[in-house]
Amino acid sequence: MSSGRTELGSSPKRGMSPSHAPDSGSELVAVSVVGTAPPLTQQVKTPVESTIESLKAIVTIIMGLTVPAALVLLLDPVTSGTVTVLLVVEEVVSSVVLIGNVFRFYIGNNRHLDDMHRAHVLRSRGVPFRGTRERLGLDSMVIFLESVILAAMGLYLRVLVVFFLLYAFLLLVDIIWIGGGYDLAGQADKSEADYLKKWFVNNGVCFLILVVALAIDLSQNLSHMQAFHVHLKDPGIVLFSCLAVVGLANVVFDFVGSWQKYFPSLREVPAGGD
Repeated sequence: MSSGRTELGSSPKRGMSPSHAPDSGSELVAVSVVGTAPPLTQQVKTPVESTIESLKAIVTIIMGLTVPAALVLLLDPVTSGTVTVLLVVEEVVSSVVLIGNVFRFYIGNNRHLDDMHRAHVLRSRGVPFRGTRERLGLDSMVIFLESVILAAMGLYLRVLVVFFLLYAFLLLVDIIWIGGGYDLAGQADKSEADYLKKWFVNNGVCFLILVVALAIDLSQNLSHMQAFHVHLKDPGIVLFSCLAVVGLANVVFDFVGSWQKYFPSLREVPAGGD
């Protein structure tokens, strides 16, 4: 005895009138609803992804506080009426150096974490997963330290010698991290290795120039301890010009060499489709 019902997606049985055929619209809706549910494996974060996202959240908070603090210091002379042309130039240039570095370290470090440690990203590119627990721990500590140094640079924006000393320390940390923590010649991902080499060379050259300029200046002025605190804030036009040019060149060269890394093309789709 026939039940008179038709299963979803099947054609009407012979002899059944079209009015008894299943509604094709309801069938599409049912399929659509079922199809929108992602697989369970896509809903659960891996431990690596959880660690990376937590680190990114901490770094975002630190970086987010750095720029406003620097802007407050930058605008303070204007509101207090103690502005001078040289002071404005020095602090504007230093602010540009700081904000440029906040931007490039924030984006660069986040992209580096994704490319080095997210297994699904590496699999989709056909690159063997090479992240390790020790590597992730080292990367996390260094990235956190670099964020703290950038925050300190924002606090010392008006103490220019200390600002550039911290800047040199930031570059040194990055150089040691890349040069000592990674086998640049043996990287499986040649694209990532190229960017690491660019960062290493750019930061290394700028670090050496900064250290030489600061060492010469400090060796000449440490003997005048009574006026040394003044010199920390106003290092003189010659030293400041040297430091400013190096800082700006470091930022510009980094963006030129790493533009595709920081701002990948919208047309680039991972091979795996995810």
